[in-house]
Amino acid sequence: AVSFLVENGRITRIYAVRNPEKLARLDQPAELTR
Repeated sequence: AVSFLVENGRITRIYAVRNPEKLARLDQPAELTR
């Protein structure tokens, strides 16, 4: 998956994820503890 950040009509950042399947679980909240 690739996404772009566009500011003032120009691409300023490119974000790439090599394995987007790993992000599938991020749709649900996760409890963080120490």
